[in-house]
Amino acid sequence: MTAPKHFTPVEFLRECFDYDPETGLFRWRVRPEHHFVSPRGRTAWNARFAGRAAFAHTTSHGYPSTNLTLPGGEKLQILAHRAAWALVAGEHCLGRIDHRDNDFSNSKFGNLRPATPSQNSGNRRSRPDKLKGAFWDAEHGRYRAIITVAGKRTHLGRFDTEEQAHAAYVKAAVDGFGEFARAA
Repeated sequence: MTAPKHFTPVEFLRECFDYDPETGLFRWRVRPEHHFVSPRGRTAWNARFAGRAAFAHTTSHGYPSTNLTLPGGEKLQILAHRAAWALVAGEHCLGRIDHRDNDFSNSKFGNLRPATPSQNSGNRRSRPDKLKGAFWDAEHGRYRAIITVAGKRTHLGRFDTEEQAHAAYVKAAVDGFGEFARAA
């Protein structure tokens, strides 16, 4: 399957980055002439960036990113985890890429896996002040346990404690998300 137009060609990424799948670190490569409009721009860019760490910026969601201009002048924002996947797999992941440890700055290849939107949300962390899947139901004066799997929201019951509601969520998460289930 061909990657959509908004994906940077894998060969172009290989010309831009050295990537170590064990550490998840990227370094800028000496980029070739066809990446630049002028030889002077190429010389200046390579003198400043070649060999240095890449993906120094972070998106508002916490993903390491960088900007690239393709030879035709199109500017694209590149996310480190997507570039890592493309460089190792040789093709772009057309769906979501989940970080197993939920650390968006960890782009080690072993920490990345393709995921459906539902699986990706199953691995999402809860707020630090709440137990995942447990919600106070003021109308009934009890805690509710709720889970959404594959777009289907399921009420798991009402419970006397937040911990009981959370336990019901955890059991349903293991059934619904499998290896993507995250309790906290």
